[in-house]
Amino acid sequence: MSTEITADPPLRKFIGGLRGVLASGYGVEQVYHVKEHLVGLLGTPGWLPQACRTADPSSYARHLLYQDPQDGFVMVAMVWGPGQHTAIHDHAGVWCVEGVYEGRIQVTRFDPVGEVGETVRFLPGEVIRAGVGACGALIPPVEYHKIANDTPATAISLHVYGRDLKVCNVFDPLGGDLYQKKAKTMHYHSVVPLVL
Repeated sequence: MSTEITADPPLRKFIGGLRGVLASGYGVEQVYHVKEHLVGLLGTPGWLPQACRTADPSSYARHLLYQDPQDGFVMVAMVWGPGQHTAIHDHAGVWCVEGVYEGRIQVTRFDPVGEVGETVRFLPGEVIRAGVGACGALIPPVEYHKIANDTPATAISLHVYGRDLKVCNVFDPLGGDLYQKKAKTMHYHSVVPLVL
């Protein structure tokens, strides 16, 4: 059995704040309030448990930091080694607020402009180079993007989802602006036994 990890005060305060914000539902206004809270949390260093800092040399690592038993929102820490990245992916209709805890990441938005069966045509959109404290919100239908660490240092990001994202779609390049859609089952490298 894993040893429980007590949340540091800034993290406890953040989770309490999210419960207050999301108690009234998951509309656009609430998602932007989540973003404001995350900006505040990322402005305070040192609260991320060591268990969430473990990298995986073969892929970016996903650590489940917290899942709220009442409101269902989920907090995931992701560790990005140099050169690690996602495929273009969606969030299966789930809103998400993402912010950088350590290092830098690059986020590229993609806009679907046509779909025939499982083949999707995407046009690249805005590219954001995000450093510590930078946050963004994905609110479906704006949910297609790619995240990469194109620096020589490790980066860590924190993601708050409206619910646990068990499956999403990833889009493999076919050439040009065409991509093949396929379902991907998500997994965690670790589940942190966090207590508040």
